[in-house]
Amino acid sequence: MGGAYTAMSGDSSASGFYNPASLVKLTGADISASVTVFKKFDTAYEANANLVDAGQRVNRVFFRTIPSAIGNVYRWKKWAFGFSLIVPDYDFFSGNIADSPTTQSFLNYTDASLWNGIVGSYKASPDESFGISLYYTARSLIRSSLDRQSISPSNEIITTEEKSITHNAIVVVLGYLWDINEKWSLGISARPPGLSVLGEGSHYLAVTDTNNLPSQIEKTLNTKASTYIPPRYALGFVYKPTARLTFSMDGVYFGGHSYPDMDLIEASDLITHKSTFNFSLGMQYYFNQPKMA
Repeated sequence: MGGAYTAMSGDSSASGFYNPASLVKLTGADISASVTVFKKFDTAYEANANLVDAGQRVNRVFFRTIPSAIGNVYRWKKWAFGFSLIVPDYDFFSGNIADSPTTQSFLNYTDASLWNGIVGSYKASPDESFGISLYYTARSLIRSSLDRQSISPSNEIITTEEKSITHNAIVVVLGYLWDINEKWSLGISARPPGLSVLGEGSHYLAVTDTNNLPSQIEKTLNTKASTYIPPRYALGFVYKPTARLTFSMDGVYFGGHSYPDMDLIEASDLITHKSTFNFSLGMQYYFNQPKMA
């Protein structure tokens, strides 16, 4: 539904993330999995390019498919419980970022997150339900670079650097769903900032000057590292004019924050999350009349 799922129900793999209150709307036992994220990589560093041209360079990059969500649900009286596994973030790059007769730079970068947790939902009345998701998150960042600078035909300076971060946090999602009438539904979802549990990082730096051997090596292990999971607040509406046709709309706000990702100053990067408001629309149409249970 284009991300407009706060007031929707019917998919256990989406309920935990968008609105856990919708889980109790499912009947019986259910398991759902989705592979819906197709990422096209066309990244350039320190170079000006026309953004419109990126979509035309399909053959110059590659696509990656991500299993974005898995979920199931078990019913008990007015309660519904489920397990949710999602991949909310995945970023990857590997290639040259600078290439000239005197300078070559290569970057290898992977940043991925995995959230797994439990979802609970309670049907307070025929029209209202509440829910909560509790995720334990794991993030892994690995970034390595190789820089080669040619000073003269007999002198080169080679710099190798590697940075890694692992981080765990707890994320809570609260949800509310109200069927206003047969055609309209309202959903509210609130996700406060993630609660950090443990973060560790390491850094390795080696500089080799062919005219001044041996190499200079700096290595730091188990330094404190941080990851900030920004808050997410969503308000959604669903309109069903007929049994076959559904429209959904969401307004989502993400909070901003800036922080250094490592205590080690020489390896730290300043990460900035900007406050952002998104608006999403979705539509679903059944070509065949849905069968009522």
